[in-house]
Amino acid sequence: MNWIWGEKKQEKTKVDFVAKTHRRDLINRTVKVHLELKLEYPGKMDIIQAIRDTKTIFDLPPGIVMSDAHLVHVEILGEPS
Repeated sequence: MNWIWGEKKQEKTKVDFVAKTHRRDLINRTVKVHLELKLEYPGKMDIIQAIRDTKTIFDLPPGIVMSDAHLVHVEILGEPS
């Protein structure tokens, strides 16, 4: 770089960074899945808390990566029998 008072040398500053390259054919999207579960459970059990404590496993086909999942809504249908 040329300056009025002569050439100044600027030191190069090392920058640490991470770059991820996404394939152009991949789609990044949120998909909402509604499940209906038919359950039997003890009357004294807090079924909402039991569902929150449930461990769910998704066995996805190759090429699909799930980055996040969370429980959005729980609705209890009908009267207990």
